[in-house]
Amino acid sequence: MAVKRVALKNGEIRYEAYFEEGGRERRRRFRTRKDAEAAVQEARDRGRRRKAGIPEQREPISYAELVELFLDQYTAKGRRADRWMRDMLAYSLKMFGPVSVRELLPENIGRWIKHLPVSAKTKQHALAAMRQVLSAGVVWGYLPASPARPAAVKSPPSNPSDILPFESWDEVFAVAREAGRYQPLVVFGCATGLRPEEWSALQWRDIDRAARRCAVRRTYASGELRSEGKREASLRTVMLADLALEALDELPQPLRSDQLVFGAPEGGHISLSNWRRRVWYPAVERAGLVRRPLYQMRHTFATLALAAGMPIDFVSRQMGHTDIRTTLRFYARYIPALEERHLATLNEGWRAMAPLRAEG
Repeated sequence: MAVKRVALKNGEIRYEAYFEEGGRERRRRFRTRKDAEAAVQEARDRGRRRKAGIPEQREPISYAELVELFLDQYTAKGRRADRWMRDMLAYSLKMFGPVSVRELLPENIGRWIKHLPVSAKTKQHALAAMRQVLSAGVVWGYLPASPARPAAVKSPPSNPSDILPFESWDEVFAVAREAGRYQPLVVFGCATGLRPEEWSALQWRDIDRAARRCAVRRTYASGELRSEGKREASLRTVMLADLALEALDELPQPLRSDQLVFGAPEGGHISLSNWRRRVWYPAVERAGLVRRPLYQMRHTFATLALAAGMPIDFVSRQMGHTDIRTTLRFYARYIPALEERHLATLNEGWRAMAPLRAEG
């Protein structure tokens, strides 16, 4: 199957789609390459449906019915992942459940996701889950194209206003004291910028006290330990400040190097959902602060590091951002004070050089 550019005798350009169907080679001519490529893709989808024994024509089906079919065949990586998928699909089901999938329009989906009263990150997850369902519906023959495909509905951008870090180390220590036996964990998380799924997988062999470094080699999420990170730059080496090392000093000495640094009381990995509910939220509230997501420990590292004068590229590497522009997008508003400090340093240096210039 392919698309070929064709020049007509009158000078106009057309695009021919070549594909096999019913044992015969077929070709169709279109004005645009996009339409020709869509025809080729449609032929591929029809071929897949035939191989799977799915009839060409399907009876109309509601979005709720399609979700049910999808979940019956969805293979989740653990119970938590299955629960997460169902939770994300609940948002679109509430809005579009009884609607026929053939009547779903991109503009309606775009309007829904824009005004959904949740965080930008949750909007992204809810839309991604809906896209999986509708893409399956296309392959199964229930609708010709997904109305939620990226070309039709743009994903909501991450919103820097979702950031609610602790404003000082006094606030961090106040929460840490209320976290009981997990006091070192709260300080360590805010002093390193590790993601929750990273510090929950950290082992003592990953810590090099002499070099003041910590190696992020694995993550733990949805009940599964993985030797991969969220992004290409996620598996990295993090520098350990004094506060991070002091937090580690408060922990019991490990018997084995492969022991978890921050494990559950009964052994094994911490369940982040349980820890968030039973330890994190109560500790934040007892400290007299506004409840905030667990991820704010990571944001706290970035904002307090920038406030202390750390360069943006250092903060970006510590956090495992693939692109420094990601760091700037989220934390640019915390940089003006840092720029003023750099300007003051520059002025001092130039004033010290001024007599030399005068003598010259």
